[in-house]
Amino acid sequence: MGHRFSRADRIRATKEFREVIRGGEKVSGRGVSVFVYRRDRPGQRLGLAVASRLSGAVARNRIKRRLREYVRLNRAKMADGLDLVVVVHRDLSGGDAETFREIVADLFRRAGLLRDLPPHYAEESARPSRSR
Repeated sequence: MGHRFSRADRIRATKEFREVIRGGEKVSGRGVSVFVYRRDRPGQRLGLAVASRLSGAVARNRIKRRLREYVRLNRAKMADGLDLVVVVHRDLSGGDAETFREIVADLFRRAGLLRDLPPHYAEESARPSRSR
């Protein structure tokens, strides 16, 4: 699995967002909702929606970067055939990254997205190595 989100890995069209939100299972908590739509195809796709009324563009983009990074690091723990839409209703940009990660991890666990894998699949091992 690649480390980046290609165009095929993203949910971008309004029609696709609506399909996942209307037909998927919803898990909510602490200002964030996750919609999970299970499909019969390989891979996972991710759609992000952050309410523009929360704060400025910089804070919204920070939230989206943190969400993409969390999903990227945990892709190996998720089943294939999932479309995920994460909707952020509350400003989470002010908190530290660890608190943010805990909120998202709790939602993903409650949604049944993360499965246990052997230790060599830990989040840290999914980080790309830096060569200088």
